[in-house]
Parts: sequence; C-alpha cells; structure tokens
Amino acid sequence: MAIRGRKPKSTAQRELEGNPGRKPINENEPKVEPAEVEPPDTLGPDAKEEWDRILPLLFAARIMTKLDRALLTAYCEAWGGYQIACRKVAQVGDVIATQVTCPACKAKDPACTRCKGKGVVSGNPYQSPFTNVRAMYYKQMTACAAELGMSPISRTRIHVTPDSASGKATGADQFFVPGSGLKVVG
Repeated sequence: MAIRGRKPKSTAQRELEGNPGRKPINENEPKVEPAEVEPPDTLGPDAKEEWDRILPLLFAARIMTKLDRALLTAYCEAWGGYQIACRKVAQVGDVIATQVTCPACKAKDPACTRCKGKGVVSGNPYQSPFTNVRAMYYKQMTACAAELGMSPISRTRIHVTPDSASGKATGADQFFVPGSGLKVVG
C-alpha cells in the first residue's frame, strides 16, 4: 500500500530551506558514507552492463551506499528486462495477428486461394504481450531511478553531504563539535 500525500522532505532539504513548516528535525537521522558495491551474481548480461555503466556515476555523485545495493540491483534487473522486451517488440512488432488454420483447405493446399498454400490465415490483431512487459519494466525502472536520483527532477530532491576535501565536517566530526556538549566516553 502506498503512503498517502506528498513524499516527505529530507532533513537536509528542510534545513536548507530553513524548515518553513516548523516540523521537528530528526537529529538522529543515519548518515551513510558513499561506497562502491559488488554486483550480485544473478544479474543478466544487459543488467550487468548497466550496473557497470551507472555505478561509477552514482558513486561520483556521492549517492551510492552499501544500503542501496538492492535498489540498484532492482533498477539494473528492470533495465535488463526492458532491453529484452524492446528487442522482442522490435522482432515481432507492437501488434500481432492471430494465426488460424485455413477453414477452406484445413492444410497446406497449394491450390487454396484463401491461404495461398500456407495452411493458415491471419485472424484478429492484438497487442503484443511484449509491449505490456516492456511497459511494466519501464515503470519499475523509472521508480528505482527516481529513488536513486537518476532523473532531473529527482536530483533536485537530493542533497549530498560534502566530503572532507571541501573542509566541511563529515563522519564523526559532524557529531562531536568542540563546545557542543558532546563527549566521547570510552
């Protein structure tokens, strides 16, 4: 069951906007460092190729963490299925006609004028099942891509914590600030 209403804004986004709704900010939100992850062995060739293409981009954008492996796997599997469905649609077309045995000759009679010796006649046209499969994989793929920040709109919703090269605090440094009253007990 889907959650009703708008998606909640991240803590980083609310802080950036000055928390206009005055909702309490989650001070204990987990902070996960970006990390490269290994692909699962179950990925097909198209999915593995997409994994190899997209993982460095997500890692460079500081989006990919070890917690996101399942989501990236789902995206890549949907991509692989989408590619297979696209190839099938290209092969058979979006619309297929049923093939029925020729009612006039009931077999491959070269003299039959209705089926012209093929033994079958075209029946009613219908949508290729691969068209529906392609649409299903596309829907799954775009949902996962949005969660990973892979669309222009979803990228506007993601706020990445700066790294230590920029001189800003990361990791434990962001929690244990001198004068904040936090002490390490050990």
